[in-house]
Amino acid sequence: MVFLVTYDLLPMIDAIHLKIGEYMKEIAFVPMTKKLVPFAKNEMHLRCGVVATLEVTELNSFDLVYGVFGDEDKNYLVDLRRGTCSCKYFDIDIYPCAHAVAATNKCFKQNGCPYDMCDLFAFCSPCYLTNVWGM
Repeated sequence: MVFLVTYDLLPMIDAIHLKIGEYMKEIAFVPMTKKLVPFAKNEMHLRCGVVATLEVTELNSFDLVYGVFGDEDKNYLVDLRRGTCSCKYFDIDIYPCAHAVAATNKCFKQNGCPYDMCDLFAFCSPCYLTNVWGM
């Protein structure tokens, strides 16, 4: 079987090659322990979009307990040390729900926070990290 590449396809192949190179450069500098599997990454991206609409109040700075007000005029209690939220999504999914993401943003902005800005992954179960799956 012989495949002929026409000159019309070469610009498209070059564009694909450049795009793949950009993706590789982007992920090359992130350690494997800080990369989420695609499903969890997409879910976290969606949940981070909701964070701006939520109001967060610190209830206990030592235990990292926050009150989050937002969705349908409901209050949610987020405990970052225990990895729980009263909506139960954080408890079940084992990665931060939108309320927990809002609470971590509030925590990261405060002095004396025991976590770094890129430690949102610390709140995810290891089964959602790519190094566990060998990707």
